Amino acid sequence: MNEIAKREDFTRKRVNQIRGKLNEAKHLWDGNACIYATGSYGRCEASEHSDPDIFIVGKTALDKDEKGGTIEKRSLTRLNEIRIKADLINLTQDLGLPEFSRDGAYLQYFSVHEFTKTLPIRMMSRIRLQPAFC
Repeated sequence: MNEIAKREDFTRKRVNQIRGKLNEAKHLWDGNACIYATGSYGRCEASEHSDPDIFIVGKTALDKDEKGGTIEKRSLTRLNEIRIKADLINLTQDLGLPEFSRDGAYLQYFSVHEFTKTLPIRMMSRIRLQPAFC
């Protein structure tokens, strides 16, 4: 088996392990958000030295505020976002994965609107998303 095939196989196995551990908490985001892997996991190139690059993209609905302006209302509550992040941190430790890089700086929540409006178009062609944990 060549190196690319080995990494694809390793990535699939790790993603399945992560998915299995996250199934216990799926009710927290089911229908409200999706957890994505990017980086080496998103490209299916992970190795035993790869830290997970994971973020949460949540649904929002447009609503009116008291002044008649438009606001985004999150489907995923902030407390459930924190619970999901805690589960992700704990399961990476349980599986012996490297810790999230930069002390978890990239373990973030984005609304669909934030994600699609703030990520530069030129970067979209370079990022491969793995909706591994929906």
